Amino acid sequence: SKFSFTNESLEPNFCSNLVGDLNCDGKVNVVDVHCAIQLSFWQLTSDNAPSLPPVCLKSGNSLAADFDGNQSVDVIDIQLLISYALQSAYEEGIARKKRGIK
Repeated sequence: SKFSFTNESLEPNFCSNLVGDLNCDGKVNVVDVHCAIQLSFWQLTSDNAPSLPPVCLKSGNSLAADFDGNQSVDVIDIQLLISYALQSAYEEGIARKKRGIK
């Protein structure tokens, strides 16, 4: 069966209000995408060989990677996270340009 996010050892403890901020740095970027990929692979293998979740996942923030709400992180969540991270980067770039920052 798929990893369940209701596992008591991984109670969500969001350190950021940003959906997709898996490493709790206050941004959604490629680092979070990389972490989501690690989390997805961990979920695929954790049934056969229980292990700790990826170290990039801070404070049990795994729910921040479940964009489609199906209680697992899969390729759909990763695609959505990539789109979200790219949009965030684009919007940040536009804001910086408006402020005259390169």
